Amino acid sequence: ASCGRFLSMAATEFKDFAPPKWLCSSVPDDKAAVTVSVVKSGQVMDTIPVGKQRYTLFGRNPTMCHISLDHESISRRHAGLFWNKDGELCVMDLGSSHGTFVNGKPLPENTPRPLQDGDMVRFAASTREYRVNFASAGTAGTDEVKTIGVKRTAAESIASAESAAATVDTPSEMRALHILVKHRGSRRPSSWREENITRTEA
Repeated sequence: ASCGRFLSMAATEFKDFAPPKWLCSSVPDDKAAVTVSVVKSGQVMDTIPVGKQRYTLFGRNPTMCHISLDHESISRRHAGLFWNKDGELCVMDLGSSHGTFVNGKPLPENTPRPLQDGDMVRFAASTREYRVNFASAGTAGTDEVKTIGVKRTAAESIASAESAAATVDTPSEMRALHILVKHRGSRRPSSWREENITRTEA
């Protein structure tokens, strides 16, 4: 298998494992579509659903974990993904021999680390990485791209119009068939025939 042997993902509990006290009582419904993609050499090898149960354990011993991994550097019960009471997905190293990494940085033991969409988790010396995929974050990202696209289009249109206006030749002289003049300070048509007049400015 690409990342090991998958056990039942239906709310499996292990008698010898005590969940952390900050674990949620139930996963929010809007997290049901959250998954982790198994990535090797830039290619997605498999997908693990992690949004329907409170925690998912990873390790080399199939009787101690939800996800059994084959690499020899991985501990029997290596690490886990946990949903905390704030609805955040966290990764926590469970005292493994060779560590757990997020985006290339090692994690301290037994310390939850909240994950963001796109974070890459790696266990020990295995070359496989586990990319976090939040369905809600993906939707928001799409909307943002669309919004940015609209703004760019409007800006480009304005710039195009200004550029076009700049290329129009402005004549050095202007001619007019009629010049409107009026008496200073008066709007009465009869005053336009008086001697003291002022030209309207262009």
